[in-house]
Amino acid sequence: MRYRYSPCASKVSLQALPGPYSVGTISLELIDHSRIDPYAPTPQPRALMVSLFYPTTDIHPPFAPYLPTALATVADQYLSLPAGFLESLQTQAHLNARLKEIPDIPIILFSPSLSGIREEYTTLLEGLASYGYLVIAMDHTYDGILVEFSDGTIIEGNPDLAPDQANVDVRTQDSIFVIDQLSNVTFIKQIPGVVHRTFKESKIAMFGHSLGGSTTLSVLEADDRVLGGVGLDPPILENEETLGTCKPFLLFGKENHTRYNDPAWAGVWTHLTGWKAEITLANSTHETFADVGAVFEEAGVLKTLDPEGLMYGTIDLLRAMVVEIAYLRAFFDFVLKEGEDTMFRHPDPAFPEITIV
Repeated sequence: MRYRYSPCASKVSLQALPGPYSVGTISLELIDHSRIDPYAPTPQPRALMVSLFYPTTDIHPPFAPYLPTALATVADQYLSLPAGFLESLQTQAHLNARLKEIPDIPIILFSPSLSGIREEYTTLLEGLASYGYLVIAMDHTYDGILVEFSDGTIIEGNPDLAPDQANVDVRTQDSIFVIDQLSNVTFIKQIPGVVHRTFKESKIAMFGHSLGGSTTLSVLEADDRVLGGVGLDPPILENEETLGTCKPFLLFGKENHTRYNDPAWAGVWTHLTGWKAEITLANSTHETFADVGAVFEEAGVLKTLDPEGLMYGTIDLLRAMVVEIAYLRAFFDFVLKEGEDTMFRHPDPAFPEITIV
């Protein structure tokens, strides 16, 4: 029986983790004193929120909420959802659990879409962490529609921000700053279970959705520490068409979005001079790549909110998350764990939803 929301309903969990590890999570605030925030109404250092997802054996802490309470309340109103709906959702990640000690743990950085927030990709992020990755997801302040900081302050996004190079440049600087924190002891010691260590900066890859995919391509060229990346249905900006990258890059498109019908994708394809692959996800839309639709499906309200599948696609959205995680994991295993790239060269009968372009 599917869950139907009511104010008295118990917590609804995101779908089960696919990997062998339990997952912990913590959210942290970062302040870049070297930059003045270009979007803030008054001059101030650039402040960011990040969430970390990581393997853990510490399963006693409670599961983290999908959204913090204050943010959930505001987001319910933004999305015209019943009061308390988003607060009723919980993740599969244990809040403030201790990081499992894994030597040279590989690291994945994530950037959301324009106006997107890191929380709406939680299923992907904790799914990857369950396979032994440290996943760091960032919000881009004033870009994300709603960003809640450690003191409870909620900053609304600027609706005038565009998917342009100026925005990607700010996002790229955000990303590099977050990577820099991996050698910052003050940052590292805030991670539960970590006392005296830094992280190996030679085992980092990145992915992003939409403008986050454009950001990923930009970061690959700007920072030698990032070894490869994935763009989930990204727009390719004009300068990126000709710059490309020599590092491994995966274009992961919605149904019927390929380099054969998108001139920008065709342009960048010729300038991806290293390992490259392109795949599409059947019966999907641009919004399928976030987990919001899957969350609605898990909660039993998807057919009410998107009866024709125009927003989130007609694919089973819980299955879509399984497929996305599988191919993201395969890419990151290939780049960071010396894995094989077979899934990108030959169709896998376990995943008929994927077309190799």
